Amino acid sequence: MARKEQKDESDSEAAESVYADYRRDLLSRQLSNSQKYDSSILSLSMAALGFSLTFIGNIVPLDTSICLWILCVSWFLYSLSIIFVVISFQVSNWAINQQIEYAEKYYLQGDRDYADKENCWVKYTTNINILSGFFFISAILLTITFVIVNVSNINQEVTMQKKEGHTFIGGAEVPKMQILRGAETEKIAPSLNSPSDSSKRKGKLESWKEDIRE
Repeated sequence: MARKEQKDESDSEAAESVYADYRRDLLSRQLSNSQKYDSSILSLSMAALGFSLTFIGNIVPLDTSICLWILCVSWFLYSLSIIFVVISFQVSNWAINQQIEYAEKYYLQGDRDYADKENCWVKYTTNINILSGFFFISAILLTITFVIVNVSNINQEVTMQKKEGHTFIGGAEVPKMQILRGAETEKIAPSLNSPSDSSKRKGKLESWKEDIRE
């Protein structure tokens, strides 16, 4: 029985040691992921905000764009994401300081009430990180929506212009001649009743012939 109890104790100690190492490894991975998450959200939000402010006008002309409020809301959400990440750094420091105080009271002062006492700043840090990610994803979706809506609108306008430009026109109609009356006719052509120059010449020749015969 004694050997069995010793074996159980040794197995329990080994399990606790493995658990402690495993937990320490998981906590280090969690800390690394949290740091990468914060830095990624911060850098991506700043890059996306700078891109949308600088280059989106080359894709969609802002002076003729529609639903501009979508883009403005996305800028606001990018800004909120950046602000929340910056705030999370300070809140995380407060959580660490609070946890150090709990550890001192538990390990050094022997107060067991602080062994599993809840640290409110840890909860605040987690919620702030979740909100920063939510703001970033929402801003990305709104930016994509703005671009898609305006690009489709531009394509529709181009299609309508092409349809309006390709109208089929038949042969040109021949205009009718304008009928001239009165003084306008006299200006353009001599009257039919007045003798022409050739008729005058013929009359003179006939009169000369009659004089010669006489």
